[in-house]
Formats: sequence, C-alpha cells, structure tokens
Amino acid sequence: MEHSPAIFSKDGSELFWSYYNDGEHVIMYMRQVKEFWEPPVKFVSTNELKDGNPFFSSGWDKLIFHSGRKEKRKDGSLNLDFWYVERENDGWSTAKLLDFPPNSKKWQLYGCQVANGNIYYTGKLEEQSKEFQLCVSTFNGETWSEAILMDEKFNCSAVNWTPYVSPDESYIIFSSDRKASGKGYDACDLYISYKDENNEWSEPIDMGENINTNEIERFPWVSPDGKYLFFVRGFGDVYWVTTKIIEKNNID
Repeated sequence: MEHSPAIFSKDGSELFWSYYNDGEHVIMYMRQVKEFWEPPVKFVSTNELKDGNPFFSSGWDKLIFHSGRKEKRKDGSLNLDFWYVERENDGWSTAKLLDFPPNSKKWQLYGCQVANGNIYYTGKLEEQSKEFQLCVSTFNGETWSEAILMDEKFNCSAVNWTPYVSPDESYIIFSSDRKASGKGYDACDLYISYKDENNEWSEPIDMGENINTNEIERFPWVSPDGKYLFFVRGFGDVYWVTTKIIEKNNID
C-alpha cells in the first residue's frame, strides 16, 4: 500500500513515494518522459532498512527520507533517522545521514522542510507517553535545534503525525486521532492550522466532509505549484483536490 505523500519534483516531472507491504518499506520513483510516465521502479533498494516518506529539501537539491539504516535500539526497535541523497549529474548520490541533532537521541519520521530550513516532523520522544507527536527543529543557517514538541493544541491526543507545512509557514496540515474516542490510527482525520499576524498558530480545524470520512486520512502534501492537495485515504488510495479548499473561508 502507498505509505507516504505524493512528492513531485519542482518541475513536476518526477514523482516519489514510499510503499509498504508485508514488512517491506521502500521508496518508489516515476519519471515523465515527454507526455508519458515511465513504469514505477524502486528508487532506493532497502530490504529490511525501512526507507520511507521522502521529501525534498528547501533548495530542491536533496531528497530526504527516514530510514532504519543504523543499528537497532537496545529494545530491538528500529532506529529511524533522517537520511538524504543528492543529485549528481543524471543520477543520485549514495545515502548519507542528515546532520540533524535529534538523530542521535530521538526517533523521527514523516518530515517536511520549509523555505527557512525548519523541519517539521513526527517524533516519538523518549520522555513522552503519547504514541506519535508533532515536532519542529528550527534552522539557524548552519545547524538545527534539538526537537521542540509543538503546542498542546497540536498534540492533544495519542496520534498527531504526517505534517505538511507550507513553504512560508502560513499553514500546517496534519493527521490526528483527536476525535477518535479510543479508535486510534484508523480514526485519524486531516486538520489545518493557520498562522496569524502575531506569528501564532490558530486552533486546528477539522478539514470537513470534503476531505474526512470514516476511513483514515493522512499524508497530506501540496504540489510544488501550490495548486493541488494530495492525501492518502484508507490504506493505500491517493486522492487529490484543488488547494482552494485550504482557504480559510472554505474551511470555517
């Protein structure tokens, strides 16, 4: 099943996503040649490495993804960190560990980098009791901060994950089980929050019946041209709508 957002290159001619099936978690790739799309292929061969959820860096020169390439933790669980590949001539470099401070101490996945370099992602921090929570690491031009757990308005339930943040940080869309009444992952819906003139995030808003159903909704992502919102509904089906639905007067 598809297990990530649909990630297009800046010019829209390449498509990346991750695929999960029976324990196999790999990154897939398609390329448009003239007016046709070539068949999908495995972009990174992973076997047990659990590569997933690719996203482009703010400069579009790196494809970042989470991976279990490092040794497993003492309890036997995967050590998921951010790795990346860079464009080299007509191909890509070998994978390298992202120089991202939380990599050595935390577990992070499902990332998104905005124009100023900040990375929003799903964290499973050592000190938290909830399942998955939204985090951000701010970028000062050279390095990233340690993991910052986002406000309680974002992390008020057990599962808050798969964030997409607009390049200018004017809004964030994420998946949450906050109305789940104990149903957990299967009851996750998409929510949106906007930044105001004081640089404060609004209370997250349910994106409504045009997006959310009785099935799970997650992995939101907006196309590079800003025209389309993609997301996954259920366990593998990718849907898209015009981003007009993101405008405040269409949500409230």
